Amino acid sequence: MKHNNRSSLYLCIIFVAFVTCISILFIYVQEFPGRAQIKIFFTNQVAHVDTFGREYKDKGIGKNVIYILGGNRNSLREKMKTAASMYRNGYASRILFLSEPDIKRYDRNLGTSITGDGWVIKTLTEFGVHENDIEPVPMEFGFFGTYSEARHISRLAEERKYRNIVLVTSRPHTMRVWKSFSRNLYNRQNHIYLVATEEKYLFRHVILECIKLFVYEVVLL
Repeated sequence: MKHNNRSSLYLCIIFVAFVTCISILFIYVQEFPGRAQIKIFFTNQVAHVDTFGREYKDKGIGKNVIYILGGNRNSLREKMKTAASMYRNGYASRILFLSEPDIKRYDRNLGTSITGDGWVIKTLTEFGVHENDIEPVPMEFGFFGTYSEARHISRLAEERKYRNIVLVTSRPHTMRVWKSFSRNLYNRQNHIYLVATEEKYLFRHVILECIKLFVYEVVLL
């Protein structure tokens, strides 16, 4: 057992060192052969195929729900745009998001800071979502944040008998989200679908996701 743990640790160290070297080369050397191909390669390692467009068939069913994965302000805003568009088009009757009541976010229209939950609810209503259909979901956030979200939302879906769960996140985050939720889905009658936003991301975000995904696969999945 100790030997296996030690081997996993060595693999993590080697992988992180390799990816770090590649990322430094990519960031500081603007012109070198294969730069574009390297970016595409690493992006493909962390991006899961969008399963919504080609598989989702239950539009209009009341037991469909959208869950917005956590993120920074700009990322959350893009996710909310995507989720609100799907809501307005009748793909789900409710939008859930990670509750962050202790976080303060500045609202330009109000000219002051409001709670993270208040900012999300206000923004979603501005995008055309009825306030009664928006729900912040409190949860204990462990060291592995995405895995914690997957475990809690999967349990909630089972309790509430949701039929379909549409997960909205950034493209580099999709593979880790898909694997985490697939691992934690208790009832196979609940279906999960993945939708990636069109938000822009830097190469360092892709590299960070490569590292996180590798650690998840070694430690959790």
